Formats: sequence, structure tokens, C-alpha cells
Amino acid sequence: MPQVILGAGIKTVAIHKLTLGDVWHGTTMLGKNETIKRKITERWRVFFLFLAIAILWALTSQLPNLGWIAKRDYSIFGAPLLEEAFKGVIVYPILVALYLRFNKTSWRKLGLLVGPISGLIAGFIFGILEGVLQGESIQNILSAVVTHSFWAAAVGIGISSYLLAGKKGHLIGIYFMVVFAHGIWNYNTYHPSALAHLIATALVLLVIPIALLTYPKIHKGGSPCFGDVMGFTNYLII
Repeated sequence: MPQVILGAGIKTVAIHKLTLGDVWHGTTMLGKNETIKRKITERWRVFFLFLAIAILWALTSQLPNLGWIAKRDYSIFGAPLLEEAFKGVIVYPILVALYLRFNKTSWRKLGLLVGPISGLIAGFIFGILEGVLQGESIQNILSAVVTHSFWAAAVGIGISSYLLAGKKGHLIGIYFMVVFAHGIWNYNTYHPSALAHLIATALVLLVIPIALLTYPKIHKGGSPCFGDVMGFTNYLII
């Protein structure tokens, strides 16, 4: 009889530990993912700001043709500010839709990739449409696709950090960095020189690494971590 009681006690303890583990996993880990997803659905203010700027771009894009502003000045100072916002309008809903489908494993594996990949897609589409509508040569279209893809990828990284961690400062900083790089590239188009071309090309190549290296750390006690660029390969493997 005592042996039966002892055996029952051991089984009870084992079941009790398993239940606690299940409860912890179900409430703590799942709760953090649901909290992040809820925050994502609440962070639409920046999207509407991008949308307003994109609408402004649509309304002002014909000003150079009307002679109200020099095409060179619009290309250097106006177009970069407005076009990058337009790409943000494309990237924003893509990221929201994707992030809301992720589980806790996907957070760790794809956090650093989804933002730039969405941006690359948006930039690719934008570059082709812009080149075709403006009747550019194949060489110029390919150049536009590359540059717009890099700029949009950096913007996508900034949007990603805002959606997942509410880092508006990071997004704003990345956005204006891309606008500056875009403006320098357009400046080089109208005032070509070896130095201007070198600076413009360097800025195109640097926007994505700078966006990644300044990406804020989001992890804390088991929630996603996307900021540790040096340990990026670990997140692909785990």
C-alpha cells in the first residue's frame, strides 16, 4: 500500500511540473507575441503621414512641366522626400500583413530580413515604373531599379523597427538619411563629377548597412531580437 501511494505521489509531481511549464509557455511566450501583434495593429500614424506625403508627390510631380519650379531643383530637393514616402506606403501594409502572421520562431529568424526584402520589392517595382513612364533607356532603368531598391530597403528597415518596437526616431532618421542620399544621387545627375559620383555611389551602398547597424534591440526576456547584427547568423540557424 505505501508503494502505491509513493508511486502516485511521484506521478502527481511530474504532471504538476509539466502543467506549470505548459502554462508558462502558453501565457508568457504567447502573450508577448500577441502584445507585439496588437502594437503593430495600433501603429498606423506613420503610414498615414507617408500617405499624405505621397499624395503631395502626386499633386506636385507636374510642377516642373508647368514651369513653376526648375526640374533640377525639384529632382534634388522635392522628389527624394516625396518618392521615399511613396515607397513607404507600399512597404508599410506588406510588413503589417507579414508580421501579423509570424509566430515566435519566425520573429527570430526573419526579423532583420522582412523589412529590407519588402523594401527591395517596392523599390524594384517603383524603379521599373518610373523608368518606363519616363521613357528611359534600359541602362537608366536598371540603374533606377538598383538605387530605388537600396533606398526602399533602408526605409523598410526603419518601418520594421517602428512596427516592432515603436522606434519612431529610428524610422525618421533612416528616412531622412535615404532622402539625403537620394538627393545627392540626383545632384550628381545634373552636376556630374568624379567626386559627386563617388559620394553618391557610396551613399547608395551604405544606407542598408547603416540602417541595420542602428537597428534597435527589441529583445528582452525572450521577446524578439533583431538588433544584434553581429549575431545575425545565429537567428537564421536557431
